Amino acid sequence: MDSPALANAAGPPLPAMTVPALLSADDAAAWLGVSRSSVFRLVRGGRLVAVRPFRELRFRVDDLATFVASLEPANQPVDQAGGR
Repeated sequence: MDSPALANAAGPPLPAMTVPALLSADDAAAWLGVSRSSVFRLVRGGRLVAVRPFRELRFRVDDLATFVASLEPANQPVDQAGGR
């Protein structure tokens, strides 16, 4: 059974959400493909944004995507002129 569309007073119905607005640390770790401890290390280091709506940290998918987009490629092209 399909979930109903969300009501939107300003216009047509919004599509039903398939991704939760906030992910747990375990879900964020799975989304990033890293361990849960790596997620907490990234938060402590200021590289990953987390929110605390209640007692536990939560992660917005947009913030996870921003973090991934900010990563440098591991294989930098070598300058043929003799530099790095």
